[in-house]
Amino acid sequence: MKVAIRALKRRSPREIVVALPVAPPDTLTELAREADRVVCISKPARFLALGYHYHDFPQLTDEEVLAALRRGAAHQGSGAAAGNS
Repeated sequence: MKVAIRALKRRSPREIVVALPVAPPDTLTELAREADRVVCISKPARFLALGYHYHDFPQLTDEEVLAALRRGAAHQGSGAAAGNS
């Protein structure tokens, strides 16, 4: 996330807002140093793992992740990322 924020800063946006559904307080503090604003719905003091905060958070196989990345690349290559979809 911090790398994405830094990349956005190079484009000189008016404001960078980071929105997260759940994150540990120390992560939010770090992100607040980079972004203009950080919004987070849940800030559990004892954050163990992201999956604990979702009703359905299945583990993905490497093959599923690679297939999703290929679909995203194909979608981006079709011009959809430029707003042509």
